[in-house]
Amino acid sequence: MSPVTSRRGLVLLLIVATVPRLVHLKQPILGLQAWRQADTAAFARNYYENGFRFLYPQVDWGGDSDGVIESEFPLYSFAVAVAYAAFGVSETWGRLLSVLCALATIFFLYRLVEATIDRRTAFWTTLVYAALPMNVYYNRAFMPDTAMLAASVASVYFFARWTDNARLRDFLLSALATALAALLKLPALYLGLPLLYLAHRRFGAGGLKEVRVWVFGVLVLAPVALWYYHAHQLFRTSGLTFGIWAYGADKWGNWELVSSFDYWNNILFKRITERNLTWVGFGLMIIGMLFPRRSARERVFDFWILAIVIYFVVVGQGNAAHEYYQLPFFLPACVYVGKLYARYFDFSLRPKATVLLGLCLSGILIASGLRYVYFYLAREDPGISLFFYLAREVREKTPGDARIVSFLGGDPSIFYWSHRKGWNARPAEVTDALLDDLSRRGADYAVGCHRDFDRAGALDRLELVRARGESLLSEGVDCFVIAIGELPSSG
Repeated sequence: MSPVTSRRGLVLLLIVATVPRLVHLKQPILGLQAWRQADTAAFARNYYENGFRFLYPQVDWGGDSDGVIESEFPLYSFAVAVAYAAFGVSETWGRLLSVLCALATIFFLYRLVEATIDRRTAFWTTLVYAALPMNVYYNRAFMPDTAMLAASVASVYFFARWTDNARLRDFLLSALATALAALLKLPALYLGLPLLYLAHRRFGAGGLKEVRVWVFGVLVLAPVALWYYHAHQLFRTSGLTFGIWAYGADKWGNWELVSSFDYWNNILFKRITERNLTWVGFGLMIIGMLFPRRSARERVFDFWILAIVIYFVVVGQGNAAHEYYQLPFFLPACVYVGKLYARYFDFSLRPKATVLLGLCLSGILIASGLRYVYFYLAREDPGISLFFYLAREVREKTPGDARIVSFLGGDPSIFYWSHRKGWNARPAEVTDALLDDLSRRGADYAVGCHRDFDRAGALDRLELVRARGESLLSEGVDCFVIAIGELPSSG
């Protein structure tokens, strides 16, 4: 029996998927989305250093406050902090946790497709999913998104099982997984659409009258509501937030943006198609979507991908700004590619189609590998990171308890890698009064680069910072670390 049609295929897939996700496992947090990763890693380190107060996640850029912030459910960072306590502080533990979550995602996706369609489709679906460069890169990034993906697939898998067997265990596991997905990433509530479809398939038109469906909703929404209510109270106290509820101004509710051609071109074609599925893979997905459904339960993937398109509309700004927001799309999308390969990749029955599909698959895998190495991993090189160099200089040339003011566009990685606390400020905001105020509040050093002031059209403000004294950096470096104290009063 071939691996495609046996359970050995799942084991083989998990082994093959693990290898590229272990590359750069000990690498510093650099490259794409270093900003998000640095904040997540700061949560973990602050938990470890400040007493494991789970309900009070802390960032490094809280200025003279304790940095407690309104955020999504910080379970991922807390789990990494526990690993720090057991094994020592190293970003490796965060990356390794992401890899384990990625393998759980692949496992549950395989089992879901196997139970819903067949084993051949499950094999091809997860093979393509495991190889896509965006998946590989973010599956080993220091971020909670891979944990959210694992919870999402487990949610649908166990709910589908419950609608078939009515076992309480599957019901509770699905509710737990759904709640966890939404706690980790609130937009994961879009899972309600495929779950409602499965409930409709099981209970018919009266599904919304079914008590167990309402109980499920309460089990999911109650912990989500409690956490985000608590998180908002933290914001009201500290004023620090990741912009969870900023309607129309931050991650969601930007209707002008999502009605533009450029938005959809960037999301669907530049990122999903060109960078990941490749144009060949996108074409295969479209063909697979046109195949007739062999059973009603197979339509769960149609409702799943529809839910994600709705999510693209609602969370427009978040999707426009961050490519990893599109990671959920590949879960149902790869099912359609898998259906095509399961039907036509058979050399004994369809030799011409098999050769063509083999060439297509080879092209996808080669393109994915090149994209992963030269687009994603190459950007993690510390030698090309100005911020990494600057953070090292701050760490080496300032006291351990120094507080800094960063003029680096809000990027928190400077705080994380220098292991310093402080403030973010914009170059255009610089005045002597601002610097004096920050100095009185405990700021010791200003950190920034010429290029950021130049981009902001604020080179005149740079001179105000440089008037405070000499930079601690070597001559010729286009950045500065300057001690800031109050200027003598004129007159």
